[in-house]
Amino acid sequence: MSAKTTTDWDGDDDRPAVGLTIVAMAGMLSALPSAAAPPVAEEVPLVEALQAAGFSALYDYLMDAVQPRLGLMHGYRIVLEIERSGGAADLRQVALQFVELVREVQGDDAAREVSRRLAALR
Repeated sequence: MSAKTTTDWDGDDDRPAVGLTIVAMAGMLSALPSAAAPPVAEEVPLVEALQAAGFSALYDYLMDAVQPRLGLMHGYRIVLEIERSGGAADLRQVALQFVELVREVQGDDAAREVSRRLAALR
């Protein structure tokens, strides 16, 4: 059986059918060696990453995140701790407590997400 050409469908020329060309190209691409995965950046411990976070950024994030993550009852204590904090160092400690409470209430995946967001604060 010979490969169909475009003349078999529209009579224009003798090029191989587009669909067959795409299939052939896909086969060629799959035969190429896959690129090595880019190196993964080493994760900085949260305690170190929080050093770059300022008071306002920590305060705003924590106040926005506590109730949705922990609910009214669990979040109430953390909100009190946030309000009592006297500076960025105090808020960093509250942030670490918050991550642990999220881990207890919502699990490891949620705690990792909170940690990533806290680590990105500046």
